This record gives sequence, structure tokens and C-alpha cells, in this order.
Amino acid sequence: MERILQWRKQRKIDTNPPRESSRVHTPSRREIVSDPSECIPVSSFPDGIKVLYDCSDAAVDICFIHGLTGDRDNTWTAHGHSTPWPKTLLPPNLYQARIITYGYDAYIARKSVASSNRLIDHAINLLNDLTDDRDSRNASSRPLIFVAHSLGGLVCKKAILLSRHNPEPHLRGVFDCTKGVIFMGTPHKGAWMADWAKIPASALGLVKSTNVMLLDILQRDDQLLESIQIDFLAMIRELRESGRGLEITCFFEELPLPYVGKVVSKESATFEGYSSRSIHANHKDMTKFASAEENGLRRLLGELNRWVSQVVQSPFRITPITDPINQHMDLEKLPIACGAEFNSYMDQHEDECLPGTRTELLHKIAEWAVSPEGKCIFWLNGMAGTGKSTISRTVAKSFKRDKLLGACFFFKRGEGDRGNAMKFFPTITRQLLLRLPRLIPGVRKAAQDDPDIATKSLKEQFDKLLLQPLLGLKRSDRQITTMVIVIDGLDECELDNDIRVILQLLPQLQGLSGVRVRIFLTSRPELPIRLGFSEIANHDYQDLVLHKIPEAVTARDISLFMNHRLSRIRTERSLPTNWPGETDIQALVKLSVPLFIFAATVCRIFQDPQWDPIENLAEILTHQKTKGGSGNNGWFKNFRR
Repeated sequence: MERILQWRKQRKIDTNPPRESSRVHTPSRREIVSDPSECIPVSSFPDGIKVLYDCSDAAVDICFIHGLTGDRDNTWTAHGHSTPWPKTLLPPNLYQARIITYGYDAYIARKSVASSNRLIDHAINLLNDLTDDRDSRNASSRPLIFVAHSLGGLVCKKAILLSRHNPEPHLRGVFDCTKGVIFMGTPHKGAWMADWAKIPASALGLVKSTNVMLLDILQRDDQLLESIQIDFLAMIRELRESGRGLEITCFFEELPLPYVGKVVSKESATFEGYSSRSIHANHKDMTKFASAEENGLRRLLGELNRWVSQVVQSPFRITPITDPINQHMDLEKLPIACGAEFNSYMDQHEDECLPGTRTELLHKIAEWAVSPEGKCIFWLNGMAGTGKSTISRTVAKSFKRDKLLGACFFFKRGEGDRGNAMKFFPTITRQLLLRLPRLIPGVRKAAQDDPDIATKSLKEQFDKLLLQPLLGLKRSDRQITTMVIVIDGLDECELDNDIRVILQLLPQLQGLSGVRVRIFLTSRPELPIRLGFSEIANHDYQDLVLHKIPEAVTARDISLFMNHRLSRIRTERSLPTNWPGETDIQALVKLSVPLFIFAATVCRIFQDPQWDPIENLAEILTHQKTKGGSGNNGWFKNFRR
């Protein structure tokens, strides 16, 4: 494998120019995502809050947020006009509303330098800028309505979510005051145009800098996009159940962009179960109204009028802190390890199990989790590269979908707080509080009795933050609740003694009366882990060794994985339809078994546009033959998961 990885350093890109696409017409980046009239110099980019209309007796704030390649004025300005329509067409109808527009650098392609900000950076800036603006006008408790186009809808959703759980009380006001959101062409499930927009800038010769981080979020399978949508839908469902409704209306485009088609489908632009309306325009023009007589504006204004009337007639009641955790305790007393959850931004591009693979194993794990007779701990161990973390992400996502996931912690050596156990128990506890609000009184008492509890020994943290609050739960009359804690890569914890302490403490969660706790744990079978498990009384855990799964089962799963991935690569790289052929695929499978990471790495090399996959494949198979079919052991000797 070291030899394969060295190709990337030794080979020259110029010797393998990209193959020509089979598309009849490939629109330029300028045709697809950029309007020449909207090209704004970096030094004068209009960012932040701008007031379009103000009144002394404002009852509500309406904030407009533009999308990809837009800006706070031009996005909302009709062709041939010089003033945004929210400034000219809304005040006569919404005279009790203060109207503002927010700008941020959402240019993914620019002739000079594209902003490197990620979506979360824009959301943080929106939250802070909007809070500061409303505080400065003594309007921090005024009801708030958002109108967001395209990417702006994702920024808006993330800002509201950040506000809801924010440890700074003044930043929670945006969540507390939001009356409703109008989404206009927002790709809640991704936009296919993101692929077009990543045409290499060097090939087009149009720009010098590209911000692909904003485009990555629009991929249909992007995990961060899915996480934002899941969390946002869960939030509005919880608000509805608590008696506070959040108004949601989604507008979708009726017309295609020339040469491109519809950028965001109706399916992606709407929420099931919530109001949706159409606008007779393409994705770019759906925000540009020239007259109050246009049907699209009438539909949008109808929603705004209804919401503002509700605010005026029945003053919007602000519940200062609606999150149950913030309601009872200070979040700062429970510091968390950033990126430790399975769906964190840091790990959003990591793989999950391909559907149809690992089926027997995943079924066994699912059965263990809900079985009353199941052991408290399920230890999945295997050598580097056997796919433990991929399985952990898959089961965590599955448990979350089935409302069984209590918490998760993905250790990763060298990644800050994820590389040690210092914040392990506070992070687990913080997540459990969201799933089991009944724990709040017990954890609150621990934090009040010892404000520095998160800095104490692992044993004391475990006892006061986790064990005692769990022991204090009374069993309800209903079926006992099951909560699964997923711990991945425990061997990545930097201190061996901490590993052994954790393994000494976790079995104490067996047999709780108020909740059934299950712990799914993965690691390599390294000495500190094996010693820790050997000390668990009566071998009271279930274990499974990944690299001892029958070779035929592993080969089948790797074959499914490679066929799926190579089919996609064949299309993306415009390779011959018979590439690489069943014989060569099976040769790669044989090389890979039992290491999924080998198969994944080979596919990443084939996918890289800098290299020729046909030549790469030939070199890999030639190496196999020269080594007498000895497999990948030599290549993976020093390869870490």
C-alpha cells in the first residue's frame, strides 16, 4: 500500500489529462452559478445587516437571507430595477414590520479570492450580527420572521439550531423569538447543481479561487446537510408538542434554468407535512419581483400578512429558555469534546456501511440492543482497517432513527479532546440529557454540589454525572426505555490507564431499574483493552472479532462495495463500460480481504482526477502477480485505520 500511496507523489498530473465528458453541452461556471451583474469586488462585499425599512412601532422583524452567489441587495432586486422589492413593495402592506436584509460571502467562484468560510461560520455570523443589531435597537424580544433563498435557508436553519442550544443567554433570543421561516428554493435534501459548480476552475479558465466547502453541503448524500435537516425537523416537532408552533412555508421553482434544468426539485425544497407553494420562475429569478401584481409575490405576501397579523392580534409570547437543559443548568459546567458525535462536521465525509453489506452483523447488533437478556456491553474488535468505525457510524445512525441512541463518543488520537478521556463522561452525559430529560435533576445537583466536577477523576465524574443520576431514575409504568451508548475506537484514547478505568466503570451500568443501558464499543484488540475486559467479572459482556468473520462473508461484502463504488467512478471518469471487468474486480476483492480500508483506499485512488485509473489498476494487479498473490499484508503492515 505504501507503494500505491507513493504514486500520488511520483506521477505527474500533466501526463494524464482529464478525459472528455460525454455530455453534449457543459455550461460554464459563469452560466450556472454566477451572474456577471453580481460580481462584486472582495473589498466592497456587502455583508452583515442592512435595514431596508424601519418604523417606530415595529411589531416584528422580517429578515431576508440570500443564497449561493447572491448578495443582500441584488438577490432581491428585479431585472431592470435598482432597489430591492422588500424595500418598495412590502412596507405598504406590512407597515408594522421592520425589514432587514443580511449579506454574507456565498461566492463559490470568484476572479480573485473566494471566501473560505464554511456554512457553520456563516450561521455563527448571522446569529451574532442579528443579535447585536436587535440588542442595539432594544428589540431583542421582538418576534422574528426569516425569508431565505437557496443556501440561505441552510444558514438560517443552522443559526436557529445554534441559538437554541447556545451557552450564551443573549444568543438564545433568535430561537426564542422566531415566529416562522419562509424557505425559497432551499435544498433541504441537496441540489444536484453542486456537481456542476465544481468543474475544475483550471479547466474553465474563469476563476482563480473556488470555495468547495459551500458546495459540498449541497451534495444529496452530505451527512452535515442531513444532520441539519434531522435536527431542525426534530426541533419544530418538539416545539409543536410543547404548544409553541413554528410557522414553516416552502416555495419551490416551477421553471428550469436555461441549459441546466431545475436546480432544486420540489421534493428537496419542501417539508413533508408543511405548507408548500410554487413560484412561476427559475431558481435564480424566483426572488426577483418587479410588481405587487405578480402571483409569486402575492403568495409570499399572503403568508407574511397572516403571520404578522397573528403577532399583532395575539402578542407573541416569548419563553426565554425553552431548551430543557438550559432551563435547569448551566451548559458551561458540562464541557464537551468537539466532534465526538457520529454525525459531527469533522467526520461528515466518513463512510457508512453500503446497503446490503454487513447484514448479518448489523442484525446481530440490533437484536442485542433491544433484548432484555442481552449483555450490557457489546465489544466489537478487529485489527486496523477491518471497518469498525464504519460499522459504528452505521449503527449509531440506525439507533438514532429508532430513538435508541443515548450518546456516542468517537475517539481519535491526535484530534484534541477526542484523543483522551478528559471530557468523555461530560460529553456522554450532555448527550443523554437531551434524550432523557429525567436525568436533569440528578446532574443539576452534581453540578451544583461540585461546580468543578468535569475536572475531577474519571471515577468521580462517572459516579456523580452518570451512575448516580441513572440510579435515581424510577421505572415508569410504561415499557422500560433502552438507551444505547456507542463508543468507537477506545484504543485511540492516548492513556492506557484511562482505558482500563473506563472498562472498569462501564459494567456498573448493568441492571439499572429506571432505564436499560446498552454500550456498543469498538477497538483493536490491543493489550490495555484485552486486560480491561479480562477484569470484567464472569466475562459479563458479548464480543465479536471482525477479522474472524468467515472470509466468504467478508469477500461478499467487499465485492458489493467495490462494484458499487467502481460503477460510480466509471461514470464520473467517463471510463469504458466494461472497466474494470469482473475478473479484475474479484482480483481486487481477493487483495482486500479482510481489510475494507484497502478497498476504500484503492477506490479513492481511482476516483482522483490526477491519476489514470486504468494504469493504476494495472500496476496494482502487476504488483499482486509479482508477489505471488500474497495479498495486501505487506502493503498494510504500517497502515493505520
